[in-house]
Amino acid sequence: MWRRLHIVLTMLFLVGGFLYGQETKEDVEKKAEKHFRKSEFIEATPLYLRLLSLEPRDPNYNYKYGTCLLHNSEKKKKAFKYLNFAVSKAKEVDDEAFYYLGRAFHLTFQFDKAIENYKKYKSRSNNDVVGDLSVSRQIEMCNNGKS
Repeated sequence: MWRRLHIVLTMLFLVGGFLYGQETKEDVEKKAEKHFRKSEFIEATPLYLRLLSLEPRDPNYNYKYGTCLLHNSEKKKKAFKYLNFAVSKAKEVDDEAFYYLGRAFHLTFQFDKAIENYKKYKSRSNNDVVGDLSVSRQIEMCNNGKS
């Protein structure tokens, strides 16, 4: 009898410890957002991937994961899938999604599409600066690239 009780208590202790050590979705989201705000996109990438695995249709997770991919040199082209999905839900997504989609087009030499998205960002946000980059300057660079 004592042996069974000991086994049951040990199992409860192990399972309880295991569950306590698991990160909640909210914990992962806080970490991801902290890295994202600090422009630590490489560190935020696996965290947003985890969040996307839980909620693949969340436009802000798609926008932020796509933005992270844009800053991972070998994964730039994958960013389009996530950023395009995010801006397709324009009413639900942060305005910066348009800026980063523009940036993705810009980095892949699709200047007209880049300008279009940069302008959408400016009209939606009334802001000309993202991070330390001027959106007007990005548009100017695209026009230079076209010529």
